[in-house]
Amino acid sequence: MVLTSKQSASPLRRGTIYLITALSACTASGALAQDSDSGSASDYDDNYDETLNPGLGRTPRFIFSPSVRAGVRYRVNSDFALDFMVRHKHAGLEPPMVVRGTNASAAVRASIRIGEFNWRNQIDVKQTFVNFYGPKDYAALVVSTGLSREFALGESGWSFTPIASVSFQQANDRLLNRLKYSLEGAFGYNLTDQFSVSFGPRAEVRVYTSYPLHRVDTIFALGGGFDYEVTKGFNIGSELSYQFSKSSLSRARFSQWLLEPQIKARFTF
Repeated sequence: MVLTSKQSASPLRRGTIYLITALSACTASGALAQDSDSGSASDYDDNYDETLNPGLGRTPRFIFSPSVRAGVRYRVNSDFALDFMVRHKHAGLEPPMVVRGTNASAAVRASIRIGEFNWRNQIDVKQTFVNFYGPKDYAALVVSTGLSREFALGESGWSFTPIASVSFQQANDRLLNRLKYSLEGAFGYNLTDQFSVSFGPRAEVRVYTSYPLHRVDTIFALGGGFDYEVTKGFNIGSELSYQFSKSSLSRARFSQWLLEPQIKARFTF
């Protein structure tokens, strides 16, 4: 059962949904958020939500999935930084105000610059809920690592950043245990010191290690978006992408549009 604005839910809960959605919607336009601190054109923490997995129910053709993230960065030196983050994300918010699931997570990330490369290692702990913080769905620990490098494209002001990453998810539902391999290419351009745009393709292979049947999902996506620094440490942005899945499991094949507005706050010391 999903939660809608017409169903019985407390006024506080409905009001919270509308407030978060309204705040996030103000950012809705465009693509991949740029992480200006690291030089990487994509904030590639493990952001795939299993709640959106079509194998768990009907796959919508359009998903509106806003998120809010807050964090603290401790810069050890010019080449090494630690981030501590918490995030709230709606997993599959569709018209008319249907929340398929909610994802709450906390993470610690180590960002290391090695010459021209950026190396990220991250551990996420997440809990997903049915509807808007309804019954618990599943909990998981996700360990990920990724390597990226930014290339300037001549004197054009554009840059290109290839990103390769791998992650493993250990969930309390063993059917969701999986390895994920990801390859992404992001083109970025800074219109001003505060406003940047980026776009690019992404390919992912997810191998479910405890599924009773052989299951491998391959996801292809093309997206673009913007990131705007409202003030130091506070950014808004949005990502719009089209993605489709090829899977060894027929019910896990889908194609859809995904709009992900983002509000991000980070304090550095």
